[in-house]
Amino acid sequence: MEKAASLFLFWSPPRAGGETNHLPKLSTFSKKWFIRPPRKEHGSKSYRIVCRYYIKLRDDDRMLLEEVKKFFGVGTVFFQRDRRPNHHNGYRFEVGDAGSLMNVIIPFFQKHTLQSKRKVDFDLFVNIIEAVRRGSHRTTRGLDEIRELKAEMHQYRAR
Repeated sequence: MEKAASLFLFWSPPRAGGETNHLPKLSTFSKKWFIRPPRKEHGSKSYRIVCRYYIKLRDDDRMLLEEVKKFFGVGTVFFQRDRRPNHHNGYRFEVGDAGSLMNVIIPFFQKHTLQSKRKVDFDLFVNIIEAVRRGSHRTTRGLDEIRELKAEMHQYRAR
């Protein structure tokens, strides 16, 4: 079972004169780079690789996610029911379209480098999106490479 990363980036609001200070600071929110390659052969000539960036918070923190959406100018915020014992329902901010990932989310995290082991997941995420953009997922070899990159994501890495 995959676990969500335990970090998120905060930024300070714009200063007088329009100057911004968007320096990342670590906090303890659930953030995840998500890739879902196809699970089995189905006779199609090409495959759809689903790439998403999301942040999941408890239901009483919805307004924080609305602020994140407003900041990035992309994505959606939606309710997510959680029926597991000792878990809360939540809200999720999610960006799933390739254009927004490539033009907004990825450049933000390239400019504001992650300060945790999740930087490895981000780098893998970028490599997968670039492989999909090149059309690598349309070949068996390329699809296998994407699967290998995905298998490396969300792994525990001891110091």
